[in-house]
This record gives sequence, C-alpha cells and structure tokens, in this order.
Amino acid sequence: MNKPKTTRFPLKIIVSYLVLAALAVIVSVFLFSELRTYLDAANNNDGKKVVETGSLINLVYETDSFSRLALLSEDEADFERFQLQVDSLYQSIADFRNSTSDESQKTQLDSIKRLLISKNKNIIALRELSMEMNADASLDDILRELNNLEDNMGKSTLSNTLNPKWRSKKERESWENIIKVFNYNKGIDTMKVPAKLIDSTLSATRFIVAEAKYLRNKNREELKAREAELIANDLVISKNLQELIITFDNQITKNYLKEKTTQQRSMQKASSVLKISGIVGLIVILLFSYIIISDFFRAEKLRKKLRLAKETTEEVLRSREQLIATVSHDLKTPLHTISGYTELFKNTPLTEKQTYYTDQIASGSRFITNLVNDLLDFSKLEAGKLKIDHIAFSLHNILFESGHAVKDRYGDKPVALNFTISEELEKCYFKSDPLRIRQIVLNLVSNAFKFTESGTVHIIAEIVSKKKKQTKVKITVKDSGIGISPEKQELIFKEFTQADEDTSRKFGGTGLGLAISKKLVGLLGGKISVISEVNHGSSFSVVLPLEPVSDNELLSAEEHMVSKGTLSERNLQALVFDDDPSMRSLLKEVLEQEGIACTAFEKFSEFETVAGAVDYDFVLTDIQMPDTNGFEVLKWLRTKAGMGYNQQPVIAMTGNQTHKSEHYFEQGFCDILYKPFHKSTLLNTLHTLFDTGTVLNQTHNAAPTSKATSYDLTMLKSFITDKVALNEIISVFLIQTYEDMETLRKAIDEDDIETIKAISHRKLTMTRQIEANKVVSILEQMELITTIDPSFAELFATLEDAINELVSELEQEID
Repeated sequence: MNKPKTTRFPLKIIVSYLVLAALAVIVSVFLFSELRTYLDAANNNDGKKVVETGSLINLVYETDSFSRLALLSEDEADFERFQLQVDSLYQSIADFRNSTSDESQKTQLDSIKRLLISKNKNIIALRELSMEMNADASLDDILRELNNLEDNMGKSTLSNTLNPKWRSKKERESWENIIKVFNYNKGIDTMKVPAKLIDSTLSATRFIVAEAKYLRNKNREELKAREAELIANDLVISKNLQELIITFDNQITKNYLKEKTTQQRSMQKASSVLKISGIVGLIVILLFSYIIISDFFRAEKLRKKLRLAKETTEEVLRSREQLIATVSHDLKTPLHTISGYTELFKNTPLTEKQTYYTDQIASGSRFITNLVNDLLDFSKLEAGKLKIDHIAFSLHNILFESGHAVKDRYGDKPVALNFTISEELEKCYFKSDPLRIRQIVLNLVSNAFKFTESGTVHIIAEIVSKKKKQTKVKITVKDSGIGISPEKQELIFKEFTQADEDTSRKFGGTGLGLAISKKLVGLLGGKISVISEVNHGSSFSVVLPLEPVSDNELLSAEEHMVSKGTLSERNLQALVFDDDPSMRSLLKEVLEQEGIACTAFEKFSEFETVAGAVDYDFVLTDIQMPDTNGFEVLKWLRTKAGMGYNQQPVIAMTGNQTHKSEHYFEQGFCDILYKPFHKSTLLNTLHTLFDTGTVLNQTHNAAPTSKATSYDLTMLKSFITDKVALNEIISVFLIQTYEDMETLRKAIDEDDIETIKAISHRKLTMTRQIEANKVVSILEQMELITTIDPSFAELFATLEDAINELVSELEQEID
C-alpha cells in the first residue's frame, strides 16, 4: 500500500511563496542597482556645474571688458577695478576646481587660469606701453606753451596747461616743476630783462623740447612694434582662452546630457522591470492559485471520501461492538449456568472420571469467560469507549492480591512466586484506575505462570521518579519460562498474535492479553516493554504515572453524620427557585428526607402571585434563570414589604465559578453553593445557618467500579440513597432531556440563540450533578455561542451523540 502524500499540498504553497519571494528579491536587487546609478548621476551635480560654467564664462568676458576699459582710459581706478575682477575670476576658478572630482576638468581649469594670468600680464604691459606713448603729447604741449609765452607772459598752472588725469605721477611732477619755472620767469619784469636774453632762453628751451620729441619719436617706432607684438599676443591668448572655455563648457554640457540620459535610461529600465515583474508575479499567483485551489477541491473530495469511509468504519465498529456485546451477553448467561452447575456437580459424589470431566468443563467455561471479557474490553478499547477512573488505591495490595490469585490458579505448577516491593510503596496510596492496573498485572502474571513450567515468577515494584503531583512507578514481572526470540517481541503486543504457532496449541490463550495490556497502559499514560531470551525467561516492565494521595483523601467515600435529626426537629420550610425540573425534584427529595417542607418554583413570576401566602425559613435560588436571576430575586424579597420576607437567609446556587464567594456575600446572600455540590455540602450549610451543632464528614472519591459509563451517580447518590427515589429523579431528568433536545432543535431551526443558551445553561445543572462530563463540556460551549454556523451544527451533532449515549446508559441504570 502506497504511503499517502500528506505534504504535497503544503509543499506547493511553500514553493509558490518561495517563487514570489525570489522574484521580489531579484526585482529589489535590480531596482536598488538602478536607483544607485540614478542617485550617483544625480549626485554629480552636473546641472549645477552647467550653471557655474555659464557664470564663469560671463565672469571671463566681464574681466576682458574691464581690461579694455583700463587700457583705453588709463585711469588708475579703472585699472584697480580690473585687478579686483581678475582676483574674483581666480577665486571662482579655484572654487570650481575644488567642487569637481574630474581630473580632466581640473586640468582644463588650470590651463584657463594660466592663460588668464598671461593675459593679465599682457594687459599690464600694454597699459604701460600706452602710457609711454602718450608722453609725446606732453612735449607738444610744452612747445605750444612756449609759443604762447612769447605773446602772453601770464602765470601758468598744471590744470590750464594740460590735462593731468592722462599723465602718470612722474609726468605730473615734471610738468609741475616746469610750470613753476615759467611762473617764476613770468614774475620778472621784462622791461628790466633784455629781450635778447628772453629770446635766447625760449629758443634754448624750444630746442631742448624738440630734441626730446625727436628722441621720443625715435622710441615710438620701437614702442609701436612692441605694442603690435603685445596686441597679437593678446589676440592669441584670447583666442586660446575662448577655445579652451568653449571646450570646457561643451564637456560640462556633454557630461550633463550624458548623466541625464543615464538617469532616463535607469528610470525606463526600472519601469520596464516593474511592469514585467508585476506581470510575472500575477502569472505566478494565478498559476499557483489554480494549482492550490485544484488541490484544495481534490483534498475536499478526498476528505469527503475519507469521512464516508470513517463513518462506514465507525458503523462497522459499532456493529462489531454491538455484535460482540450481544454475543457476549448471550454467552455469559449459559456460561454462568455451566459454571454454576459444574460447581454443583463438584459438591456431589463423583467418580474419578466424572471429576476429570467437571474439571475440564470448568476450565473450558473459564477460558470462554475470559475470552468474552477480553473481547468486550478489546472492543471498547478499539472504539475508544473504555473510560478511566481516578480513585484512591493501594498499589501494594493490588500486586499481592493479583499475584496470589494467579498463583492459586496455577497451584499445581512447581513455580514459586516472589515479591520485591520497595518499603516506600507499601505506605503509599495513589489515584488512578485500580481495576485497569489490576487487569494489567493479572495479564502479565498469568502469562508468566502460563509459560513457566518450573522455576520462579518475580514481581518487582519501585518508584522511578517522584514529583509533587506525579509519581512514576515501575512494575516488573520476571519469569524463568520459555522466553521470546527478539524478532517475535514486537508481534506479541498485536491482537490475536502469539510468539509461536505452537504456543497456542501447547499453552492455550487467545493472543489478546498483551494487546489489551498495552492499550490499557497507554490509556493510563504509561509505557510497557519486554526483555527476553529464548529458554531464559522474560521480563515485562510497566512504567505508570500515578498521582499521590494525601491523608485527608483516604477517608471513606461514605458520608456519615455526627448527629442527626436536628433539622427536622425545627420544622423548617424551604423556598426553592430553579428552572431545571430534575434539580427541583432532587432538592425537594433531599430536603423532605431531612424533614424540611419544600415549595419549589420553576419561574419567579409564579411565586410573585402567591408570595404573601407562602411561609418559608430559608430560600435556595439559582443565579441564572430564564425570566430573572438570583440577584433580582434577593432584591425583590427585600424590597416588597408584606410578602413574607423577614430577614430569612437566602442561599445562592450557580454553576458559574467566575465570581468568588465574597462577591455573593457582598450582594447580600448568606452562602453560595457551586454546582455540582454534594448533599453534605447543602446540609452542612443548613446546619451552620440554623446552628444545629451538626457537622457532616465527607469525601468526594468515587467508589471503584468495573462499569465504564459516561456519567457517575456518586454525587447524586449522596443526596438520595433510596433506589426508587433515585430512579424517579433519573426518570424526570430523562423526560426533561427529551423535551429539551426537541426545544433545542426547534431553536436551531429558528436561529433562536437566546433559547439555545437558556436550555444549555439549565441542562448544565443536572448533568454536572451526575458528572456527565462529556455532555457538560459541550453544553458549556453552547451556553456561550453568539452565532449559528456550521461549526455549531457539528457541536450539536456531538451533543446528540453524547446525550443518546447518556440516555441509553441511564435507561439501563433504572431498568
């Protein structure tokens, strides 16, 4: 048979998520790289460089304009402005150079700066040359002035002689000296100076000036040649500077455009990748959604088939269980008859042969009885209907009793029975299921005696580990029998299987004992193992977790009174409010047994109409009822004057343990009874309230029982010991259960959630009282519902099964 593929569906989901995750990672990596490219391009500040380059070019042209102005005007202020502009240009070039990381741009900026320095030097040289060439004009002015002196001997100044702003500082000083001489001479009386002397002086002066002009003209040719050379050099520098600036500007613009193109290309790539990845992602989602949905529907079909197969299997198991139960029941009656008559035969005079026959009949009937019991237990274990009790017991006693019981059965065999039980275990009591533990021990010890012809069977018990709430105990049964081969040791725990085919013929047995023992050990939360060697015996070990029992829990389960009858002597009358008919009947029966008259109401509104006519000494009220609650009952009694209330004690009853008792005391209740409660709890409360001096001793341990049911009447029986009265209470509960289930079905059809919650709450009272725990757990869930959905339908179906099982068992109880 092929192993079912249980992980295929989740694997596809995981693969789909992995594919989408991988796609997301790839796209993220690509987008990150493109974003980094975009940011790198943006961070280059080439747009800013374009603006700065334009500003630099404008500054170069402005500087050139200032240089021309300085050359033309020969004014010192214009020259100084030109120098400031040159310094500003140098600083701009330096700032631009520091802001760029491109070495080629730095080299070009350095070249521009060198050309500007050369141009600046050239401009300075041209300015100086121009100033030298203008010196000729001053000599001509001197000659004109000498000519004027002949006609006018008036006093001269620098300002009315020539324009001083076009002269250098040295020229102005020379002219000032000359004018002083003229003015001095002008102050001489010409009438006293001979004319010949004046003429000779003027002639000499004119000759000197003419000689200077001649020499100046001679130098002018050289200056013009030098000026032409400087102008040509300036043109070359300007041309080179212009070409270099244009090249630099073009490079900056080209880089800017290139980076813009790179940015646009990155954005286009990112946009394309996002579109493609979105389409691919959508395709992947659709593809895997289709695959997963297909698998889901396929799984649903398989689940339906599995559910049908499960229902069929359960039906077969129920039929088998019913068949086994029927056959077992039909077998047990004649078996008891056979066993009984066999025992009667043994008590009559018999021949040796007749004794042999009766022994064989008794042995056969015991075998069939054991087989029937094993089949019943195995059937219940397979169906999961074998319940585990939780009561106190002595493990020491179980081991001794079981061992000696088997020893007596095999008394004719020369097999010794030995015990090794730790002293600590002899004094300990535990809580678990003693019946099932006894069954396990009997199976193991019986097998040990069965497969040991002679030798010993040794029962060992010890504590393996000990904690506050759990003690692990190891029970070992050793024998010196035939042993089991290693390859057969796993088979012996399977049903209807023995280690060897000859074993059943030689030793008998059905092959169910160890299978049942293993299942029981599992139910108890333990483990079973075997160590064996052929012809050297076997050792079976069972490790069980058991709950230690305190001394207070070892008291008798039976309740007894220290004094009795004091309540009846007081002629008390009780007033009871509870919406559960079974609970009302139970309380009424118990109170009347104690000599307390009881008036019970299902609805508080029924009491309101007759309140003034009802006498009572105390009140028992349920907290939650359909038409009101216990708090409202208490409030009404206290506020309605003339309605019979005169500070009588009011006792609350509730199955809701959310609030502590202090909460109810604060509201005015004199006591609180948490459902389910024992009869002794109720009576102790009454004894305390009415100060009778009576105290009831109690424990709540269930008595050992071999019958596994879905309920426990121990608590109910603490209220009512009379079988007839008990059956009457159960009958009322059954009748009410039929009615409640019909009401629930109708409420579900009408989506009446409040009715469902009210019925569920009411049913909890009595089901807790009879400890029908499976039904209680379902009702507790139904009490809290808010909507009716498919899950609730499953819950109600589970309730119906549990109720049917409970009703069937209770009907058998009262038959």
